[in-house]
Amino acid sequence: MTGKKHVKKKSVILTVALLILTMLFSTILPVFSSSSYAAVLSGPGTDPTALPDGYDQERWDRLWDSELGYEELPYLIKEFNPTIVSADQAFLNSMGDVEMEALAAYKMEDNFKDDMEMLEESGALETMEGQIMYATLKAYANVMGSTGDTISYAVKQAKRPNSSAYRQIEHAVDMLTNGAKQVMIGYEMASSQKETLEEMRAMYQALYEVSLAQKGLGMATTADVCQAKANLIAAEKSLMSLNNTIESLETTLLQMTGWSTNEKNRPEILPIPEVDTAVLEEYNLESDVIKAIGNNQTLIEKRRTSSDHSTTGINAKLREIEQDEQLITIQLEGLYEAMFQKKGLYEAACLEFERVEMAMAAAEIQYQNGGISQIGYMGQKLAWLQADGARKSANLELLQALEAYCYAVDGYLAY
Repeated sequence: MTGKKHVKKKSVILTVALLILTMLFSTILPVFSSSSYAAVLSGPGTDPTALPDGYDQERWDRLWDSELGYEELPYLIKEFNPTIVSADQAFLNSMGDVEMEALAAYKMEDNFKDDMEMLEESGALETMEGQIMYATLKAYANVMGSTGDTISYAVKQAKRPNSSAYRQIEHAVDMLTNGAKQVMIGYEMASSQKETLEEMRAMYQALYEVSLAQKGLGMATTADVCQAKANLIAAEKSLMSLNNTIESLETTLLQMTGWSTNEKNRPEILPIPEVDTAVLEEYNLESDVIKAIGNNQTLIEKRRTSSDHSTTGINAKLREIEQDEQLITIQLEGLYEAMFQKKGLYEAACLEFERVEMAMAAAEIQYQNGGISQIGYMGQKLAWLQADGARKSANLELLQALEAYCYAVDGYLAY
């Protein structure tokens, strides 16, 4: 009878331990449903905390300074994004709860050992009943110690950066980082257009004033003045709309990276470095396809999904996986080609900018010498700004294509 109780007790304890571990791995997922950025967190722009593992002092200090750089985005998301911070805290809380269960198991083990020691000291081991009780207590102590070890090991494994328990958070970091990169690229594209629009507005303002003066001299009609005014209003509206876009993108970027959106505490958003086109030659499509297939999150889940264990079911699953691999291959090839197409467009934009820059240098000299009017000079400067903006936009589009390709290789290609 005692043996049956022992088995039953051990089964209950192990079942509880398994339930605890199951709860651990399921508690971190709901935090990703929250999109609130209302919490005020210690982060960039404030005094840095202690240097964590995985950082050198220079990189850590840069995350806390008053500048926001493109290359800092993965680290800012990991350390300061409110959703990730909440997920990390929930994960650590879960770890703490489970570690308490391990301590409770070890405490019970100690209690059973104390009871064993009391039996030994009382002389009860000289009787059959005492020996049975001692063996039972020893078995219970062993079960509790084993349970504590099992839970402690599970916690240790779960805390590893590459553990399956933490992988959900790592995937969220990757996805939010990709989103932040796209927002910052969009912000820079819009910002690079702002100077062009401001020059256009200034030029239309000058043309409007010229048309008013010419009308007074009988050299322009009312329709000419109205058209000049309409052009000026259109430029002002476009500039206002662009400013709103820039403000919206900036706010989103700051929220995603944990920065305060308070006007006084906003960082300087640094220009995104231009893509070195030579980097593209380092990518190998054939090997990257293998990586993309092996890393793809959707395909990994599909491989893990069991079939009905029949030959027909297994073959159907294998065919589906093969088709998915072909789709990934085709899409990655498309991203690879798009990357080099953007490279060609960027190089063409650079050549056009060089041509316009020479014309601008000539216009500077002509304007100083009185060879061209203010309107003519402004028109040439506008052409220069447009060419410069086109060159910057082409480089940013190349960066987008490069990021899309790398994101797919890392396993986030939707097919």
